[in-house]
Amino acid sequence: MAWIVDEKVYPAKGVLRGLAGRPCDVYKINTKSGRREDLSTMATMTLTPDERLVSEAPGGAGYGDPLDRDPELVKLRVREGWVSLQRARDVYGVVLDISHEQYIVDYEETARMRERLRKEANKTK
Repeated sequence: MAWIVDEKVYPAKGVLRGLAGRPCDVYKINTKSGRREDLSTMATMTLTPDERLVSEAPGGAGYGDPLDRDPELVKLRVREGWVSLQRARDVYGVVLDISHEQYIVDYEETARMRERLRKEANKTK
């Protein structure tokens, strides 16, 4: 078996301040021991019956500043399971109240969080 993986080294780049995509991952795992062996971007190998090749696809890159994303769209992505609560807060600056299993955007906290994240981003530039 042979393969070449480019996105492990060069993940997709974001556009207009969008974030880079998640790089792909390729590894071999032994189903009996659970031992994982990371693989290089190019390889040729023979697998034993107890080994599996795992290839995780890369994620797409972002378009536009995540802090400009509509908080209601972020809320929907959280409810659908595409985005975690932590990522909604840390990347998109959206603060959600999930008490009573309702997902409600806290617009005041979201504005404060986004202001803080923008200041932190400007410090690193």
